[in-house]
Amino acid sequence: MKYNLLCDPCIRVRLTNDNILPLTLPGVLSALSRNEIESFLALRSHQAHPWHAFLCQLAAMALDLCSEQKYPPLRGTPPHLLLGEHSEEEWKNILRTLTSQFTFDEPWTMFVDDLSKPAFLQPPVPEGNLDAWKEESFPDNMDVLVQSKNLGVKTGKVVEPNIDDWIFALLSLQTQAAFLGAGNYGIARQNGGFATRPGVALCTDSHWGGQWGRDTRILIESISEKKYKLDWDIKEGTRLIWIEPWNGNESLSIQQLHPFFIEIARRIRLQKKREKIFVKYTGTKTPRIDAKALKGNIEDPWIPIDMSTKGALNKRPNYEVMRNILFDRSTFSPCLLQEFYPCDKGNNFFIRFRMLSRKKGSTEEYLERVVYVPQEKKSLFEKKSELKKISQTMIALAKNVENKVLWFSVISLYRIKQEEGKGKSGSCGKAEATQVVKEFDSAVDLNFFSFLWDCLSIYSKDPTSPQVYLSPWVTFLKSEAEKQFNMVAKNVSLSGPRRYRAISFAENIFYVRIRKYLIV
Repeated sequence: MKYNLLCDPCIRVRLTNDNILPLTLPGVLSALSRNEIESFLALRSHQAHPWHAFLCQLAAMALDLCSEQKYPPLRGTPPHLLLGEHSEEEWKNILRTLTSQFTFDEPWTMFVDDLSKPAFLQPPVPEGNLDAWKEESFPDNMDVLVQSKNLGVKTGKVVEPNIDDWIFALLSLQTQAAFLGAGNYGIARQNGGFATRPGVALCTDSHWGGQWGRDTRILIESISEKKYKLDWDIKEGTRLIWIEPWNGNESLSIQQLHPFFIEIARRIRLQKKREKIFVKYTGTKTPRIDAKALKGNIEDPWIPIDMSTKGALNKRPNYEVMRNILFDRSTFSPCLLQEFYPCDKGNNFFIRFRMLSRKKGSTEEYLERVVYVPQEKKSLFEKKSELKKISQTMIALAKNVENKVLWFSVISLYRIKQEEGKGKSGSCGKAEATQVVKEFDSAVDLNFFSFLWDCLSIYSKDPTSPQVYLSPWVTFLKSEAEKQFNMVAKNVSLSGPRRYRAISFAENIFYVRIRKYLIV
């Protein structure tokens, strides 16, 4: 079997009724429009955003070519129905508009023997042979995860892969690869070779169909509203990069592309011999897209722009970074899909951050964070200036407790411990203070947004008194600081009167500094 994604059921899904069945790519889109898909069986966590973005970009570009399309109203329509209802056969015909020049669906087929033709996510090979190319036998080895000493998520473990294991690994490599040595260039949608492709979006449905319908409809609307400023070729630009031949020596410019283009990072071809699947690959002299100077700032709808670098987001999504992305336009320019739209009204929603954290030559971890907006606080989310003001003060108070209360208190505790030990060597307290501050910061990270909604709710009733509307946060910070300090005091290695003197001295510093620095 050649595995034509338009005709052959290659992608295993679990439906919301718990049934499992394989679907074609058009079948997946049709099931998404009915909101029937619970999960994709072969999809790994770090592949989720590239797969979601692929489905949205694909549908948006194909529907944009079908000018006769009519869509339901934005308000009052469930998110999964925002593109209307299309059968599997209809989606097949819609997708074929993207590759009308190919009679036999080569760009949608996993194995194409004619190297002058593309295969799915695999560009044509102008030189006509793969003799000098390297070979790989496992889909997870082809994927983007790089672990020193093969720690964390093990590679080479999918020894009997299904075809969708290869599909998702191929998509992950081609659409979120980083630089990995000479000849292995990264994608255009990231700020540097060792950066990452983040995904940030407001979500009105926890199921795949609702998120896909909402995001794709907004993408389509953004084209007609002319929201793109770079010199794209929206009418005739290349949409599927893998249909273009690539000899490894030439790059495509932004001016040649559609803004929703689906890129490829590597020259690669899947092969099959006696039912055994393997992949052939080779390096290139240039990246496929010439966009290094843009630093990932190519108007990707899921990527906020860091105003300090003028490049794509490349910071771990802790509470402070998430707050800046959501509320502070001076630090981050928002991406298209994190904003609130008419189609979101009346729905519960949350904001999701996805990122595969990298460092030079390896991946660190997959990060997924969600900021929930309680139903009763939905109306407050659009009050950006108030949220910016309140959250900024909340962060300043948290940093005061970390740096001016906890740090000094723990250092003081261990200084007295050393003095009471009559000059004996021992810890100066810096390691312990660092750990206490880290634990405190983790607690702040977990609770920041729930307290932000509470403080904003009080603010909306009494905006004149910070002591009142910030009181829930101040109470939490004091309680958590006491908890962390008491824990380290309990474990200090002193006994008898010396122990009580050391703890008493440090406690005095703790409460003096709490009164001084935890004030509004």
